[in-house]
Amino acid sequence: MQAREFARYYVYRERGYETLPPNENPDRLTLAAFVVASLSSEQFERYFGDLYQQLKSESTDQEPVVDLPEGLSKENYYLYATELYLGLDRDDLQRILENLNEDSLNIVLEAIAEPSGEIDRALSALGTEPVDSSSAELGAAWIDAVSDVLVQWRIGEQTHRQNSGLEFDREPDVGIEVHPHDPGSLAEFQSYLVRHLRCQIRDAYVQTGQRPPEYARVQGPGRDLFTMMYQTLDSLQPYHDPEAAIDWALALEQPTTE
Repeated sequence: MQAREFARYYVYRERGYETLPPNENPDRLTLAAFVVASLSSEQFERYFGDLYQQLKSESTDQEPVVDLPEGLSKENYYLYATELYLGLDRDDLQRILENLNEDSLNIVLEAIAEPSGEIDRALSALGTEPVDSSSAELGAAWIDAVSDVLVQWRIGEQTHRQNSGLEFDREPDVGIEVHPHDPGSLAEFQSYLVRHLRCQIRDAYVQTGQRPPEYARVQGPGRDLFTMMYQTLDSLQPYHDPEAAIDWALALEQPTTE
């Protein structure tokens, strides 16, 4: 599997073909993390407030946004999901990804790690026109849609998810998958989602057999599919566990395209 995934990654990275699904493309995931990190608190609540309220309903008297499907209870394994569609056309997105070199990536990662308000500087590094970060322009320009809160659950090794109800002619750029927990404040939840996306970047590299780059060496749950793999495959470290001892210096076996 790693050899196959590395081949797809190599063709994308070295030949420029779109061989990676959006939610397995580390560049798109990095861009999504930047967008979520750059939203003001008002913008973040607009797009992810329902997901925040749903999580709050698990531990407070807050009303849930959605109910669990019939036959599913809190004794079962489930999580909450939402799908993010970036609001850039294919040409704009391709140009941004082409500009995502080492220097611009460092600027974007600074904005992700410690939001400093210098959004325009990061946008300029990505080759896009700066926007008024004090207004809703960033969200309107960079986010096309966010689906309703969806319930996702496992039966054996099969994953099931409710239909998002959104009708698009393309796949979502990111599927956010959050386990029930107390999200804390809205600002803390925003930081949590950014970290969750960084974990998905980590997963994208791990599945190719490569050691994740420095900025993606974070622990915690990313996509649920990879959490299941980390729990069952002895060849993979438990990256999903925030408390596990991870040896980041451990060289993953490099696959070959031969």
